[in-house]
Amino acid sequence: MLKLIAKQKLIIIFLFIISSLTQVLDAQTTYHIGSGETYTTLADVNGLSLVPGDSVLFHRGETWRNGNIDIGISGSSSAQITYGAYGSGNKPLILGSTQITAWTNVSGNVWSGNTTISTDPWSIGYSAQIFFNTSTDTIPLWGLHQTYVDLSELTSEYDWTWNSSTIYIYSPTDPNTRYTNVEVPQQQYIVLLNGHSYISLDNLDLRYIASVGVYETYGNIGIDGLRVTNCAISNIGYKGSGKAYGLSVTSSNAYYGYNAIHDCG
Repeated sequence: MLKLIAKQKLIIIFLFIISSLTQVLDAQTTYHIGSGETYTTLADVNGLSLVPGDSVLFHRGETWRNGNIDIGISGSSSAQITYGAYGSGNKPLILGSTQITAWTNVSGNVWSGNTTISTDPWSIGYSAQIFFNTSTDTIPLWGLHQTYVDLSELTSEYDWTWNSSTIYIYSPTDPNTRYTNVEVPQQQYIVLLNGHSYISLDNLDLRYIASVGVYETYGNIGIDGLRVTNCAISNIGYKGSGKAYGLSVTSSNAYYGYNAIHDCG
């Protein structure tokens, strides 16, 4: 009789373990973010109710802009929460900028952007330049900020200023054909860790940011197990800035590997 009771207890314990493992496995979900999916925006990403082991994957070849990945929960040492990529093609682009593609001549070689820019990028974080893209340069060209007076301060190519939600630039020829677009940073950070541990960032391309690509609040050293792999992080702040970072984090048991981090101040 005692042997039977012992066997029954072992069976119950065994079934409990199996049930617990099944619940853990069932809880691990992969969310696909992209056009044609249930979730499409960064706001959708930040609204997900994630649990350890979940993956949030952005579609390669697509772009998300002027927003953040706002980490809201930690993974665990055995079940990271992963933000990564799926599909084929270029890494998903997550940009902290608004893009200008059309310009109107003000006078002479001074032009105004036809896109509303809510915030002067020079006032965000530790200040940021705008970035000029052309069809021939593979790396965006840095703007040269000038303090707004009356637009007479714009005297050389790549000079720019902001006033009343408008970007003004100096261009020696029509910028509508000279540049493919101009990127104007509007976000101080892209990935905000918010003190959470066991987060994995993989195969993401983060660009056009005022201060930091991946950020943890200054002085917060309590996070653990951060992984940043195969990411590209670039075009942050302004040339010569002492406060423009691809990564600004302090994490125990961290791993950073195979990333390309460049043009950060």
